[in-house]
Amino acid sequence: MTTTAAPRRSVNVHLRNLDAHPNQKAFVDSQAKHNVVRAGRRGGKTTGVATRAVKRFLEGRRQLYAAPTSDQMDAFWYEVKRALQEPLDAKLFYINETEHVIELTRTKQRIKAKTAWNADTMRGDYADDLTLEEWQLMNEDTWDVVGAPMIADRNGT
Repeated sequence: MTTTAAPRRSVNVHLRNLDAHPNQKAFVDSQAKHNVVRAGRRGGKTTGVATRAVKRFLEGRRQLYAAPTSDQMDAFWYEVKRALQEPLDAKLFYINETEHVIELTRTKQRIKAKTAWNADTMRGDYADDLTLEEWQLMNEDTWDVVGAPMIADRNGT
């Protein structure tokens, strides 16, 4: 029996131009195991981590983004959806606006955004890459008790 694979669709993904922010590009493309970004207001942190999450999602990695407030999460989610608009319109990925999830159907490959002012809201999940935005505003256990174990079994970042 001969099977033929379905032809691959070519889609455009629009990532924000990072040429104007070399420091932002440095953390977006960093291969370091752990990154800490300390930058002032309007420094491009949220756009940068959204760009990083989209790039890594498209490489097949599972992404989890957490921020202490829904306003911060919404800014990240806006950038992710903007970057993936064409494949979302082509229905290449499943999107759930209520749960803030974009995934490749029938896989564990996904981007998920959630609020995490309380570390317990992240329990039970896992990721290849975990982003804690405004970590200093979260419960002090967020990294040690929940975040680090969440990525340990996947050798995550």
